[in-house]
Amino acid sequence: MTVLGFGKDARMREALNHLESKRLPEGRWKLDGTNGNLVIESRVKPSKIITFLALRVLKRAGRLRPSRDAASL
Repeated sequence: MTVLGFGKDARMREALNHLESKRLPEGRWKLDGTNGNLVIESRVKPSKIITFLALRVLKRAGRLRPSRDAASL
C-alpha cells in the first residue's frame, strides 16, 4: 500500500502503529512466524529481511526517525 502512495492515508494508521509496536528495543524486527515449512532465518535473532522490509514501509509512509533508524542498521 505504501508503494502505491497510501502510506499517509489515515486508514493505514492502525497497521503502521502495529508495525512500529513490533520493533525491538535495538531498532530491529524479528520473524514472528512463517507460512509453511520454509524457514530462511531464525526466530530467535532479529531478522535482516523483516527489518529491511519494515524500514522500507515506514520510510515510504514518512514515519522514520532518522537518528534512531540510521543507528539500527
